[in-house]
Amino acid sequence: MVDNVTKEVPDVIDDVELLRRAIDSFGEFLALVGEGVSPKSVVRRPDAVGARFDDRLCPNYFNSVVVPSNTPPPVEDPGSHYVWTCADAVAGRVADTDMVLPIMGVRLEDSTLNLDGAATNAEEPSLERIAAINFEAYCASHDGDALVARGIYFLLSIRDPRVRVYGLRVEEEFVCVAITLRVGEDLHIDFLATEQNYRRRGLACSLIKSILVNGRREGMRTATLLATSDGLPVYERVGFRRVGVIRAYVRPGKEIEILGDAKAHLPT
Repeated sequence: MVDNVTKEVPDVIDDVELLRRAIDSFGEFLALVGEGVSPKSVVRRPDAVGARFDDRLCPNYFNSVVVPSNTPPPVEDPGSHYVWTCADAVAGRVADTDMVLPIMGVRLEDSTLNLDGAATNAEEPSLERIAAINFEAYCASHDGDALVARGIYFLLSIRDPRVRVYGLRVEEEFVCVAITLRVGEDLHIDFLATEQNYRRRGLACSLIKSILVNGRREGMRTATLLATSDGLPVYERVGFRRVGVIRAYVRPGKEIEILGDAKAHLPT
């Protein structure tokens, strides 16, 4: 795991360092899914970190590797559905034009960080509930219940004490959820989603702020995530800023497949 590797921690955390942390944390999260399903699924190479699955029923998002920052894309193909990188090209692959995401980061000591209105009632939903909200919200038209079931299976495979879950209830039901992964001093946020009927009520913003307050209290220095166009204004209002862009590359012909559509994980 990344935490077992000694790395020099910079005195000044600039956007380049935020970018590095975001990419490292993203790859580590994918590798943890691989470890949970099968140690043979884990990819940990100098040029790629993540997971590789042969099972076509694996949602594409989990069947991915991430290229570390300032590292050329792999020449030897890692075999995963997606290769995520900040580079403009990957040998033998084409860009999935739907999977181009801003990388967001913030220093938790920044005075510009707006944490007013942080939720004080965040609880711990089950991974089943987190998976269900995410996959039902983003995959209603893609293979229906079968895709939800596959997503839950792979998400439930995660077994690591650095992973935590957060959620907000409305009328006793969790309707806004998120997962975090602690990698060194970085708090990486993923699987942030709100049920369709409860969007645009400020729940996601309130939950993010609660997560950041908790992270700051526990000594974390940065927070990172991947954004979508829908979530971008929310993150920017909190104080996150764009530090880079990451793209997903697939083998030619694979970009049109919808089985296990990776958009299932994207935040609201």
